[in-house]
Amino acid sequence: MYRTQVPFALLLSLTLTAVLLAGIPYDAIDDVVWPWAAVVAIAIAGFLVPWENNAEVTGLIMSSFDLVAIGFISAALMPAYPTIDVLVLFPVVIMSFAFGTAGLIAAILGTAFVSAFPIIDRGIPLHDPTDWISTLVVFIIVAVTSVVVHYFSVLLQRSQRQLREATRVSDEAALESENQRAVMSTVLDTMDVGTSYVRADNTVAFTNKAARTILAKSNVDATSRAGTSVYESDRVTPIPPEEQMMAQAARGEYFDSRLYWIGDGPEQRSILVTARPVIGHDDQHIGSVFVSKDVTELTDAIRAREDFLAGVSHELRTPLTSIIGYLELIEDSIDVAEVGIERELGIIQRNSNQLLMRIGDLLHVTDDDMSLRKRPVEITNVVRQAIDAIRFRADNSGLSITTDFDGPFEASVDHGRFTQVLDNLLTNAVKYTPRGGTIHVTAAMHSATMTITVEDTGTGIPAADLRHVFERFYRAESVRGSAIAGAGLGLAIVSMIVSAHHGTATVDSTVGIGTRSTITMPRGFDGEATAADLVSTGSVSASPRRAEPTH
Repeated sequence: MYRTQVPFALLLSLTLTAVLLAGIPYDAIDDVVWPWAAVVAIAIAGFLVPWENNAEVTGLIMSSFDLVAIGFISAALMPAYPTIDVLVLFPVVIMSFAFGTAGLIAAILGTAFVSAFPIIDRGIPLHDPTDWISTLVVFIIVAVTSVVVHYFSVLLQRSQRQLREATRVSDEAALESENQRAVMSTVLDTMDVGTSYVRADNTVAFTNKAARTILAKSNVDATSRAGTSVYESDRVTPIPPEEQMMAQAARGEYFDSRLYWIGDGPEQRSILVTARPVIGHDDQHIGSVFVSKDVTELTDAIRAREDFLAGVSHELRTPLTSIIGYLELIEDSIDVAEVGIERELGIIQRNSNQLLMRIGDLLHVTDDDMSLRKRPVEITNVVRQAIDAIRFRADNSGLSITTDFDGPFEASVDHGRFTQVLDNLLTNAVKYTPRGGTIHVTAAMHSATMTITVEDTGTGIPAADLRHVFERFYRAESVRGSAIAGAGLGLAIVSMIVSAHHGTATVDSTVGIGTRSTITMPRGFDGEATAADLVSTGSVSASPRRAEPTH
């Protein structure tokens, strides 16, 4: 309590020193000294004794003693110094401000004592209103001051409580936010998928451990934020800085599952990257999120599978070709009907030819660099020949085939490859169309492109399988357990051949209604088809793809 008592003791000491220097009645000295000494003693006690456990009660008592002391001093000095009782303001303000309602009541009562005690002690009569006003003016002013100070004290305490509550809530929110950040950071660092967030100004907000590892392998330049060891899918062609993901995001370009090769030498890694914009509440672009996945093992496994398939296919085709040749030689050399092996020989030949076709499909689907021998071909004749080749199977299955051609027209294509595309599409239609169904084939010519459509009234393809139809070895769930044979390569081969011709292939299907397969290819005489030409034919639509290939 010395923090308030000591300043008051000093103030009282200075005031009484000034009064002493100005002159004090001799008979009043004793009446002044002992109250002053009591105040000083209380101040020293407040300094020496630890009152913290009962600070409020002790402070209120000390301030009350100060008022009593002021009352006695005022009674001793009033005749000479009638305004000495203004000293009451110091303890009164302290009591009203620091000790709540009890302090306010004690301050008013103490002020009343200071105002009345000199008159009672000296026996001074109050004869007229002027005497009463002179007596009450200090009491009224101090009492009003006490009420005002108490009111502001209440407001301040309320504000402090609100501030403490707000601070508590803020601290709890900050702690929760910090905990969430720690959890998020731990979760992200635990993932083997690289995750990065880049602000709109191209500064990196955060990256997890996997992303930092990937960035380190790509040798990112600190200035340009572009990797110096980032390559295309061929693993040797460097990707220019302006085509890398940070530059693309800065231009507002975003992408899905783009494949990069990063690093050099035997440590080179295959990375699949997806970028997405982050849009704030006001629809403003505030940054970009990059998700990257190391798919080196998967890429190597796919390549190893394709190398294995290609190697095995080549190894099998040579002896199988020899077997088929000797079967034909046997058929030409003897009368198999007379020997009684006509049926058995036919079964061997059919299965050998079927096996040779499967091997051919495997070779086609593993041929990344498909070479084409283009020449002018009369397209409608090729389509008719493909239909004639499949018609026997269609008749046996109770299917009818109808056509709609624009008329004879030519295109520059690889005749053998193009024929294989038609065979695969028509075979699919025959395989998956129930007896009594219809297959409709159209061939249309445009200024720089041509469109071939094969539409059936078959079983259709579930929506979940449509996006996988051009994947190698994929077969729809609905046909895996059926008796319909196939390896899931037919449409994959169609896609490869059409893409090699710079065309597009799409499949639309509805379960229970049928499937429409469409290929659009440049005619090839006046250069490649433009994007506008392809759009005009509807061949660049994002149509889903069919699930089951022909073989």
